[in-house]
Amino acid sequence: MTNFTFHPGVLVALGKDWTFAGRAAFETSGRYGLTPVLNKTMIKGKSSSLFAAVPLPLRFGNDKPTSFGIGFQFGIAF
Repeated sequence: MTNFTFHPGVLVALGKDWTFAGRAAFETSGRYGLTPVLNKTMIKGKSSSLFAAVPLPLRFGNDKPTSFGIGFQFGIAF
């Protein structure tokens, strides 16, 4: 492993199966930043749900240029 990211944060229910995750980011490489995530429950089951999320990582530090990205995540919550 070359890098580890610690991602503490809070979840805020927005209603109608939407959730916002406000997360700080601290990397062992010396970079830091924010990773806001918008999450939508797509299918709700009795004991699990399918969801889609869009993380937007923003990083600074360690004498490197600022970076910004976008990701797409799909998963099962139970």
